[in-house]
Amino acid sequence: MTVVFCLILHLIISTVSGLDSDVWKKEIDKRLSLLEEFNVHLQEENANLRSLFSETQRENKILKRELNDIVERVSKCEEVILRQGEDTHRTEETSIEAMESNDDLQISSRENQPSLRIVPPDSYPVSAVAFYGYLSKSSARNLSPHHTIVYDTVVINRGNGYNQGDGIFIAPVTGVYAFHFSVCVVTGPEFPWASLEITHNGNILGSIFEESLAQGNGYHCSSTLVISEVQTGDHVFIRTHENTRGPIYSEPRGRTSFSGWLLSYPVSAVAFYGYLSHSSAPNLPPHHPIVYDTVVINRANGYNKGDGIFIAPVTGVYAFHFSVCVVNGPEVPWVSLELTLNGNSLGSTFEEGVVSGSGYHCSSTLIVSDVHIGDHVFVRTHETTRGHIYSSPTGRTSFSGWLLYR
Repeated sequence: MTVVFCLILHLIISTVSGLDSDVWKKEIDKRLSLLEEFNVHLQEENANLRSLFSETQRENKILKRELNDIVERVSKCEEVILRQGEDTHRTEETSIEAMESNDDLQISSRENQPSLRIVPPDSYPVSAVAFYGYLSKSSARNLSPHHTIVYDTVVINRGNGYNQGDGIFIAPVTGVYAFHFSVCVVTGPEFPWASLEITHNGNILGSIFEESLAQGNGYHCSSTLVISEVQTGDHVFIRTHENTRGPIYSEPRGRTSFSGWLLSYPVSAVAFYGYLSHSSAPNLPPHHPIVYDTVVINRANGYNKGDGIFIAPVTGVYAFHFSVCVVNGPEVPWVSLELTLNGNSLGSTFEEGVVSGSGYHCSSTLIVSDVHIGDHVFVRTHETTRGHIYSSPTGRTSFSGWLLYR
């Protein structure tokens, strides 16, 4: 660069040597200015090229990570397909033997058979572990913290894991389980309040709360669902998070209940559950994605806690559950959330608090949908919120999903 500059300068001097000194000086200054501008331009282009190179390197790293993730997911899908192929082969061999032993036996065509479940048919039957129970009557008033809730009326108890004597579910087999529980309160002089939490070997998986009024229209229920890996012999039960005010309500018009079922054995191909570790910022805009940053389980790594998006690793029928909690505040808190599949709304739920008094409320819903591999599913605000989306140990705003059938 220095040699080129000297040659150009020599050429300039040679060109203007016949001019008088003033004209010569002006010409030199003019051409030097042009050279300086050209040099600045070259430096800017060099800086831009360096920036472009750095950005290309960063994008290349991201693409490599995504490629590795895709390769891992394909490998897992191939393992599932291979297992199902082996199971189908064993089923066909059994059918052939049965036909040879009984000519009158009619085998239904493959097209008329139900869809294969995630779990191979020779593994532990999914329906073998399932329970549902509720309180036959309202509880005593003002229960203490960590008081175990005993659901004394049992409707179903496959696998005999739930004990209606102490309210504890002891897992008969290892696997991925879903648990759902609700809490109801009614009007009372002490502003009835209850916060319940589900524990796994003493560790809290999730929680829900509800509050009523001192008088007037005060019948309220809340519910939530959690998913977790559970080992044989593990204890799962519901207890109070803190002191209740008044009784936990349970009558024919509204039941406080607890249920659970085995999603698959010993592991689920696709299942996730996460919640907000803390309340959101106030007054979120419409279509604002909700990022559930605390993840309890994420089988197949479909959920991303960085952006809140679930990307389906396999095609199938999925179930999704999400909840929203609010508390009282000066602006009458209001939140409406919706579940989207590739930007299209599948369903929604909302909840509203009050300025003061009975303002602790949660709402939830469950949606089932066909989802294809690579589809994006996430929760977002439907419209502008008023106040915060609440989430704390007393009541969690959560999101979960699992594969039902392929």
